[in-house]
Amino acid sequence: MRIIIFLFSLKFLKSQETSYTELCLAFNYTKINDEMAKNVGTQLSCHSQQLIKIDLHLRTAYLGDNNLHSILVGLSKCSLVEDLKLELIYNRLTSEGARQIGKALSQLKNLKILQIDLDQNEIDEHGISQLLYGIQECQQLTEVNLQLNENKIKSQDTSFFTNQLQKLRNLKTFKLGLKCNYSALIGLQDLSGLGKALAQSENVQFLKLDLSANKINNQILNSLSLEICKMENLQSLQIELNENQMTELNLGQVFERCQNLNQFKIRAIENQIDSTGIISFCQSFKKCYSLQILDFDLSYNQIRNEGISQLAETILDLKNLRTLNLSLEYNFNDQFDEIYLKKLFIKKSQLVKMRIVVFGLV
Repeated sequence: MRIIIFLFSLKFLKSQETSYTELCLAFNYTKINDEMAKNVGTQLSCHSQQLIKIDLHLRTAYLGDNNLHSILVGLSKCSLVEDLKLELIYNRLTSEGARQIGKALSQLKNLKILQIDLDQNEIDEHGISQLLYGIQECQQLTEVNLQLNENKIKSQDTSFFTNQLQKLRNLKTFKLGLKCNYSALIGLQDLSGLGKALAQSENVQFLKLDLSANKINNQILNSLSLEICKMENLQSLQIELNENQMTELNLGQVFERCQNLNQFKIRAIENQIDSTGIISFCQSFKKCYSLQILDFDLSYNQIRNEGISQLAETILDLKNLRTLNLSLEYNFNDQFDEIYLKKLFIKKSQLVKMRIVVFGLV
C-alpha cells in the first residue's frame, strides 16, 4: 500500500492503522519550520520498520542544515528502505547538510535505488566527499542518481571523487550532475578523479553525466575518456557537455574498448567544434559496431559541410543503428541539403526511427 501526503496533512499518518510500505511526502515550495521538520522526522521514525520506498519532495522548502537534521534523524531509522528519493533543490544547505545526509544514508544497508537532487545549494567539494563516503556504505545499491548542479564546488579538479565508489560492486546505473558549479568561473582543470571513480565501478552498464558550463576543453575531456573506457560492461553512455570550450570530442578510447555500447547520447551545444574535430571524432566513432540508439546534438558549433558529410558517412556504416536523433542547427554549414541527407539515411540505413535537423544556419 502507498500513502501520499501533501503539505500539512501529516496528522493523517498518526491515525493510520493500515500498514503501508511506500510513503511520499510532497512539501514543494512550502517553508518548513522547526516544528514541521521535527514532525516529519518523528513520523518517519514511527513507521521506520515497515517502509520499503520513501519519496521526500522538499524543493524550495528553505530547510537549512538544522531542519534537515531533524528529518534525517527519522530517516536514518528506516533500515528496511530499498528505494529512496530526496528532492532537496534550493534549500540553503551547506556541506554540513551534505555530511548529515551521508551519515543518515550509511545506516540504510538495504538501499538499492537512491536518487538525491541537491541542485542550487551551497555545498562544496568537502561536503560532496562526505556525502559520497556515506553512499558507498550502502553496498546493495544498484542505481544512484546524484544531482549537484549549481553548488559551491571550488576545486578545479575532481579528486574528491577518487575511491568514493569502489565499494559499490552491485552498481549498474550511475547518473551525476555537476553543471555550472562555482568552479565554472575558473573551469574544471582535471576530470581524472571522477574518471578513476567511474573506472572502479566496473559493473556499471548505464552512465549519465552532466558536465555543462565548466570550461572543459579537449585535454580535460580526454582525461575522462581514458578512464571511462575501462568500464567494459558499459551499454549506455549519456553526456551533457553544453557551453564548454571543446573543438573536438575526445572520446575515441571509449568507442574502441566499450564494445557492448548500444546507446550513445551526447549534447555538446555551444562549443567550438569544427569540421576537423568532427572528422577526427569519426575515426574512432566508426568502431562503435554495436550501437543501436544515437542521439547527437551539436547545435551552435562551427561545423561545415565536409564535417557533416563525414559524420553522415560514419553513421551510415553503423549497421546495427535503429534510432537516430541528429541536430546540427546553427553551424557554418553553408546551406547543406537537409532533405538530401534524410533521403540518404532512409535509402541506405536500417533506421526504424529518425529525426534530423540541419537548418538554422549561422
